[in-house]
Amino acid sequence: MTDGNAYSGRKIVTALMMIILMAGIAVGTGLYSDNSGIAASVGGLVPVDGSAYEVGAAVSRSVFGTAVFIAAVFFLGFGTVFQPLAAAVVLFRGIGTGALLSHLYALAVNGGRGAAAMLAVSVCEAAVGSFILAAAAAEAVLFSGQCARVLFFSGGAVIRPMPDVRLYLARFAVFAVGAVICSGVCGVAHAAVAVYLLP
Repeated sequence: MTDGNAYSGRKIVTALMMIILMAGIAVGTGLYSDNSGIAASVGGLVPVDGSAYEVGAAVSRSVFGTAVFIAAVFFLGFGTVFQPLAAAVVLFRGIGTGALLSHLYALAVNGGRGAAAMLAVSVCEAAVGSFILAAAAAEAVLFSGQCARVLFFSGGAVIRPMPDVRLYLARFAVFAVGAVICSGVCGVAHAAVAVYLLP
């Protein structure tokens, strides 16, 4: 496989992961109801109100929520048959994101500019974080597929591309740094909104 084909394959798998994530968001939006606890339990992004909101807690909550999903797909990449599980992680995050954004939208409709600002920050965080997660999941799926080809189909022959653990680690380091920066900035923004705009 040439570098061009590998790049094209990576784009295709990333696009597929984005489609799965968008499907999850649609499902989460459809499942949401005002009395549902799904937004708080699955969203993994931010709290839905401004109570007890400190900058440190907001940033750590946001970073931890993102790190869990990045770590999950990272470890799934080392399994030869875990590609569906990586896709399931993306779907699960999408469901939580859809439910959480639906809840924030419901608050914003009657909650004034504070709730609207909270929704805007959450949409930005979800958009950037979702792309990072989809790219990370695509990388995990591709690496897992390479490992599967070597283990099950090589017959002792050299198969290209061979799994490159160092490159895999380097790419996930970039994903992790990007996710932490995004989550940290958005966590600070959530705290600022909670302090200055929410009742």
